[in-house]
This record gives sequence, structure tokens and C-alpha cells, in this order.
Amino acid sequence: MKNKGCVPNVVSFNTLIKGFFREGKVEEAVGMVHEMTELGCEFSGVTCEILAFKLMEKMLKDCIVPDSVTFNWQILTKPLLELEKDIDSSNPTQSMEDKSS
Repeated sequence: MKNKGCVPNVVSFNTLIKGFFREGKVEEAVGMVHEMTELGCEFSGVTCEILAFKLMEKMLKDCIVPDSVTFNWQILTKPLLELEKDIDSSNPTQSMEDKSS
């Protein structure tokens, strides 16, 4: 992308990271994460979800039982992040605090 004069953004990085993971190319996915940070592109909630999901998937594949903290993050925190994302996308100028009033 950079060779063609395109500056990658968080969406393009997320797409590449998820695609590399899907193809089992973990080193390339991690390389994209490093490149993302080197270029100053900040992680989004989606970036964190991709990384957390793949980490959890690898733990289970390697027969590593997630502890209560890891399990609770996947079960409790992830749905809250999704809810916040849905609220923000429906009205990006209004914060969650305004909506709870």
C-alpha cells in the first residue's frame, strides 16, 4: 500500500491483521500490529477485539484454560464494548454519559 502512495488507516490494518490470522500467518499479523504502531496508527476497539479473540482461540487450541480474568473479559467486557460501539455509531456526537441521563 505504501509503495502505491496509500496511507493505511486503522480499518485497513484491522482487515490485514484479521486476514493474516485467518490464514494462520501469525507472524505476519503481529508484523502488521508493529507496523501499525510504528506509523502512529492507534488501535481501535475492533483491533483489540481481533487480538483478544485470536489470543483466546490460541489458548484454547493449546489446551490452556483461561483464568477468570480472561474469561470475564471475553464474556462481560466484550459485549459492553460492542454496545458502546453501537451507541457511538448511532450518534457519534453524543457521549454515553449523555445517553444515560
